[in-house]
Amino acid sequence: MLVVAVVVLLLLVLWLTRQLNQLRKRVAGLTRGEDGDLGDVLGSHLERVYELGREVDRLGTRTGRLESGAVRAFQRVGLVRFNPFEDTGGNRSFWALAHPSGQPDFHHPACFAAELPPAD
Repeated sequence: MLVVAVVVLLLLVLWLTRQLNQLRKRVAGLTRGEDGDLGDVLGSHLERVYELGREVDRLGTRTGRLESGAVRAFQRVGLVRFNPFEDTGGNRSFWALAHPSGQPDFHHPACFAAELPPAD
């Protein structure tokens, strides 16, 4: 009786070993690709995600510097000439390259760049 039990257990162990090997082959087939196994692929993708996160941080810092510098940059630049005495026969002109508020304002201090005498 003991011999029969040992033979049955031995057959059961062989059958389980065969099943385990088949499962290992199936798992390897599911997780192995051109770039290695699933762990390698996920590791490389995770490293790429971290790299992109660092790039986003660098771009955020750069964007902040550009936005803070844009306030001091020339914006809405145009050459404007204004002659307030044209209807009375006077010929005094006011010129401006830029108006800080976006609307022509010849009394704004930023518009007083240079005063030129009238041409003869």
